[in-house]
Amino acid sequence: MNNIPSWLRAFFGENNLLSLEKLLSDAPGAYAAEQKSALLPLVESALNGEWPIILPWCDRQHWVFFAMAEDERTLQELTKVINARLGSADVNPDRRIYLSPTSGPTLAAETALLEHNPTGFIRIELLEGKREDKQAKTRVFAALKEVIDLFRLRPSLVRTRKRPFGRILSDFMLATNQKEVEASNNFLQELRDNGLLSKRNLLLLELQQAGKWQNWDALLNHKDLPDLIRGRIPLSLTRLLLAAYQHRYLGHDALSYTQETPSNLRPAFLALQPLFMQVPLLGSEEEELNAWRSWAIGVALAGEQTLLNMMPDALKSGWLQELQHWAELKITGYDTPAPSPVSLSLPPTTLESLASYLQTSLTATAETLQSYAEMLSTIDPQLLDQAQKTPLLETLIESISRFADASIIGWDNWFSRLRDPDADRNALMQIVALESEHWPATSFQELAFVHLLAQDFPLHAFSTLRNAMPAFIEWLGKNQLQLQSTTWLKWMDVLAMEQSVSQADIKLAVMATDRFLQGSVSQEAYQQSGAMLELIVERASSFRNLSALGELIELFLDAPVQDRATLTSLWLSVQSFVSGIWARLDPTTRTVMRNLATDVLGEGAERVFPAEKDSGTADAEDELPDLSGARVAIYSLTEGAARRAKQMLETLFAGIRVEICHAHTATDKLVNQAKQADYFIFSAGSATHQAFYAVSAQRRHLIYPTGKGAGSMLNAFIAHVQH
Repeated sequence: MNNIPSWLRAFFGENNLLSLEKLLSDAPGAYAAEQKSALLPLVESALNGEWPIILPWCDRQHWVFFAMAEDERTLQELTKVINARLGSADVNPDRRIYLSPTSGPTLAAETALLEHNPTGFIRIELLEGKREDKQAKTRVFAALKEVIDLFRLRPSLVRTRKRPFGRILSDFMLATNQKEVEASNNFLQELRDNGLLSKRNLLLLELQQAGKWQNWDALLNHKDLPDLIRGRIPLSLTRLLLAAYQHRYLGHDALSYTQETPSNLRPAFLALQPLFMQVPLLGSEEEELNAWRSWAIGVALAGEQTLLNMMPDALKSGWLQELQHWAELKITGYDTPAPSPVSLSLPPTTLESLASYLQTSLTATAETLQSYAEMLSTIDPQLLDQAQKTPLLETLIESISRFADASIIGWDNWFSRLRDPDADRNALMQIVALESEHWPATSFQELAFVHLLAQDFPLHAFSTLRNAMPAFIEWLGKNQLQLQSTTWLKWMDVLAMEQSVSQADIKLAVMATDRFLQGSVSQEAYQQSGAMLELIVERASSFRNLSALGELIELFLDAPVQDRATLTSLWLSVQSFVSGIWARLDPTTRTVMRNLATDVLGEGAERVFPAEKDSGTADAEDELPDLSGARVAIYSLTEGAARRAKQMLETLFAGIRVEICHAHTATDKLVNQAKQADYFIFSAGSATHQAFYAVSAQRRHLIYPTGKGAGSMLNAFIAHVQH
């Protein structure tokens, strides 16, 4: 009850017979389950600080509902939705917007509403003859709950306030990286509705999403892909498509193609023939060779023998000759120099000669593309305008200009650009989303980043820095880079600057804390992190953030404790929030929180939460299946989290048998558990590749928690057995 806004307490004041205490409590005298199921869906919006808000009020003579939205135009829209859904069979048809309180018994409640939101409210009152009609009240409660749900699902294009572009793009990257399918798709639609992304960049994000989720068929067969690859293909997309061909058709190291005949593979590769008609702007490093192999196979299937001259020297030997033999091409030596770029003493003067010249740009290398851009700058403007009226030539001209322009090729450059007071932050965010995944590890110098932040870094740039965090953290993981703990403190400080904390902010705080605690942490840094996180927790008072907050506490429990007072203080800030919404928690979440209290503060600390009553939890517990005798295996390198998960599972499921394994290699014990367990929880965020290969070889269905903590394991397991 500590997190209830003061205006909401005033609304449920002495004149309102409805009681928040009885609604949010399981103590004697609390509302029955039926009343809670009707009232809670309406009150939750106000408790979570979300819109729209529809609140109930009643005395012995009236039943009134008050609806509010965040601004005047949205409130007008809400009026129309309410009119369409409610009609006038059960409620008064008058749906005016009130800007001042009415006289009468609701005066105090309406005054509290207007103090919270001066935009006004809509008053919805049950008809006099319906006030004692239980079925009518049930219909109205259900309809108003539906209004809230429908209003939030309406197309974001018609919303009067659009979220900042950078925040939407950041949320999309985070949800995509964490494979949150529904959320990622919703954010992608929000980006479409926002209108700041070009059709090309939207398509690139959609294809990137399919690639990250390894939806290779959806990627290669996307209906808009043929139009996108008519000109020079963006390097990020080239890598993505070549990876898709490798995983879908060629196997590890692109070697299993020999198990197929060229005639079987040719249709799939020629479906995207332009990809194999241009030289990819790939490097010749070891990590690029698989992409080169996939490209060379496509070139061979298309019969473009001369393009194979452009392969890196490391592949111009036995491998390439085997490919030629397989594709039934003439085997030739590849010690001749690669073809030189087309060199013109004078610019083209006819459309035909310009078209021929532009076509050769597809086989140019990264080093020679600049010469094409220089030539285009000398061409007769009328001829250039004529060429741009031809779709293919326009695409080639645009791609040459795009590749020749000075671009950002690493994090150091990007951070430096962000510091420019005139920087286009939306454009910088698009670069991060579309290109940063393939920036080289050498493009980031930690000391340079720390030095940059220590200078006069513009305050307005910190929000963009925060929005780039999902991509930056993903990039660090891909390149197996770890920052100093003091550097992670600076990232946490960026999050702590946010005045309004979203669910994504809490997830980013958990990710940053996880990496912070993996390094060498001094007591001073440990204390600083606790203080920053407490600021974030104070602003995170939303029911949706609870699982992430639990994960945050578990990270500290599973790391060496540098200062017990810091951990205790951080937990108490979470505990205060949890206590205020205890009545709204399901038995599973309550079990998690009781265990965390005990682990942080010691035995008996869980008694700070209200004691469970059979009548209050029976319905929720009945939803859990009977798993008596079932064997559950948990694999996690985080032993503390696995131990807590075992204890919680055995608390919630009577008669269940839980075994834990934290081996770094494929031990006999791990293999036997994978064979014999009825359920296997595999914590991929805290695992080795050897363990994964051993387990996945024995069983197809694994339960993957979203995080490393016991709460994530428990929630993933329950979701699995319930569905």
